[in-house]
Amino acid sequence: MKLSGALPTGRAARIVLMVAVGAYANSSFNGFAYDDEAIVVRHDVVTEGRVVDALSSSYWPEVVRGSGLYRPVTLSGFALEWRLWNGHPAGFHLVNIAVHAAVSLMVFFLVLEMSAPIPALVGGALFSAHPVHSEAVANVVVA
Repeated sequence: MKLSGALPTGRAARIVLMVAVGAYANSSFNGFAYDDEAIVVRHDVVTEGRVVDALSSSYWPEVVRGSGLYRPVTLSGFALEWRLWNGHPAGFHLVNIAVHAAVSLMVFFLVLEMSAPIPALVGGALFSAHPVHSEAVANVVVA
């Protein structure tokens, strides 16, 4: 008896998405915490929505000139999100959940390339619900 035909690929993919969103849906109620305060809330480039200035700005707003991290894509993404969500943390968390769900779906399709739908479902679901992703999904900034 072949089990791979028992579960359609589309249904398995939807299950992975539901697990990914369900595992971290409660983080959408989080506020800004830890490094979120410095990098998002107190960073002028982010709060003023200066996306282009992110190309020449330090990731950490309060550093000695010429030092610090350089992450222009992340910083400009935060600036766009600040404009989009009007500075409300729930929007930032919803974006993190959506990105996590998309990556979990990519893991599902990667395993599907090498195997059948059921192993791909197990791999995608385990990846999406694994606690190692908690900090990356539940916080806005992962420094």
